[in-house]
Parts: sequence; structure tokens; C-alpha cells
Amino acid sequence: MGRRHRQQIWLAWALCLTSWVACGQGGDAPPPPGSLQTDPQQMRALVGVEASPVVGIAGDFDVQQRQHQIGQFPCARCHEQPQELTSLSEANPRWAHANIRAIHPARGSCNTCHNYDDLQTLRLQDGTTVDVNQVYQLCSQCHFEQAQDWAGGAHGKRLGGWRGRRVIMNCTDCHDPHAPAFGPEIPVAGPRIPRTARRH
Repeated sequence: MGRRHRQQIWLAWALCLTSWVACGQGGDAPPPPGSLQTDPQQMRALVGVEASPVVGIAGDFDVQQRQHQIGQFPCARCHEQPQELTSLSEANPRWAHANIRAIHPARGSCNTCHNYDDLQTLRLQDGTTVDVNQVYQLCSQCHFEQAQDWAGGAHGKRLGGWRGRRVIMNCTDCHDPHAPAFGPEIPVAGPRIPRTARRH
């Protein structure tokens, strides 16, 4: 028997054995995979962010809390009786918030979004108030298409991976609420991927 003939026999034998095992005929079947679900508490620990369930928008997910990230919060540390402004142009440049150049909303004032009766909350168009961690409810009143994409997972950043409880970033984690549009970006070339095989 020639060397080439022996190689063909071994190759045929290996293919038969591989097919037999792949079809489940090679002894005990592998155990079924474990559950892909992760305990939400473990997921939150993995993520390392404070999260709270989303409210007022369809979907079963958590949103990253923002309140502890706001440097000038709570507002009542400085404000006792805030002056209500009728337009943004009335703002005194000597105020602590002089660095805010609000261009959004175009015809609004501070109290379009901020609740002057309770500075720890935001005011929706219908007069109800929401916590600053629920700013997505405020944004979704006008930006409903983006809010729908955000709730569905097509807009915004997900934290902690794709397994387990869904935790996503809030609108103001990426967008400045006073000027939410991103400036122009310079495109960058994609990564160079080395060729591993050439076609002849």
C-alpha cells in the first residue's frame, strides 16, 4: 500500500469520525448550556454605576443616574429664591452659571426646563416634574424619534455588556443639555487589517 493511499484512508476515517461525533452519535450528548440570564444585582456590581429603572418610556431597562455627577448639585446650596427669567438674554454675566451659553431650546428660558418651585427637579411641558436622573423624559418631549431609538437600543451607549440587565447612559451623559448638537468631526481611517490569505 502506497503512502498516498494510506493518507487517503486516514483522511476518510477522520472525516467519518468527525461526522459521527458532530451528529451526536459519539456517546453522551453535551449538557445543555446554562442560562444566559444574569442576576440584576450582579450586573449592577459589574457595571459599577448607580442605575435606576426607566420611567415613562416603554422598555424594561435601567438608566445610569446623573445626579451624583453634577458638580453644582443640589441647586439649593446656592439658590434660596431664584429669579425667574423670561429670556436667556436677561442672565447676568456675573452669575455663577455665566459659563452656560444656552442655545437649546432656541426660544426658551431657564425655566423652560428647570423647575423654579423645586430646583432639584426638572419641569415637563405639561407642568409635571421629574428627577434630574429622569432627564430623558424631558428630552423625549421634543426629540421623540431619538427617544424611541434610545429606548429600543439604537441610540445611546449601553454599559456593562450585552448579558443580563440592560443599563444605558442618560441623554445628558453624552449631550450638553444647553447645546446638545455635536460639532463637526474629522473622519478617521479604519484600522489596517493584515491579509492572512491571498487569492491566487
